Amino acid sequence: NDALTAAVAAAGDAISITDSRGRFVYVNPAFERMTRWAADEVRGRHFRLLEVGTLEPELARQVAEALHAGRGWKGRLRQRRRPNGPA
Repeated sequence: NDALTAAVAAAGDAISITDSRGRFVYVNPAFERMTRWAADEVRGRHFRLLEVGTLEPELARQVAEALHAGRGWKGRLRQRRRPNGPA
């Protein structure tokens, strides 16, 4: 749907889509601005690329369970920016 695609691209919040193994398949422009990682650089890489430390065990379980079941997961994670990436 073109309207949905445009809305996700225009969103102010970072939005990413991963496959069931946790590898990025899509990130929106806000994700690129916030993390300083370009879509082409993260596509195919595991979302742990962005982790700061480790996830709390319960949160990690929830994310992993959703990914493995093919369900969406919505929440906020503290993530790091790409070192020396574009501003």
